[in-house]
Amino acid sequence: MIFCQILHLLYYFFMDSSLFSLFFFFYKQILDCLTDACCACTFPLLPSEETTNVGTKICLRDEVYARDVRPLVEGCTCYACCHHTRAYLHHLVVVHEILGQALLDVHNWHHSKEWFNVIRQQMVLGTYEEYAMKFRVSYQSGV
Repeated sequence: MIFCQILHLLYYFFMDSSLFSLFFFFYKQILDCLTDACCACTFPLLPSEETTNVGTKICLRDEVYARDVRPLVEGCTCYACCHHTRAYLHHLVVVHEILGQALLDVHNWHHSKEWFNVIRQQMVLGTYEEYAMKFRVSYQSGV
């Protein structure tokens, strides 16, 4: 799973700050691919018993979201989640409205920023290894 690989690489990139720009370029490509595929990151930032084997993203082209009035991620504070539903984003994606791509970009970058904040906090607390292990276990079979 790509997010587990990112988590593994991130530790080494933070240890050598000269490599961080390379990591950023790599991660930007991943987010661009997610947005181009009309996908939104949905994985919970703090893995727990309830998040075992959950998906890491949703594809808003899927018809199942046509009437889904929930935000992309419950509790997310990004503009897309606070002001729009999955159904509306699904509609924008299906009709190829550029606003759909823009809102997905906003969400994916915000979700990533929040994830990196959690990772940074885990490193400061000295619990990064434990967090990374729980993350891998929780999302090992995630899509």
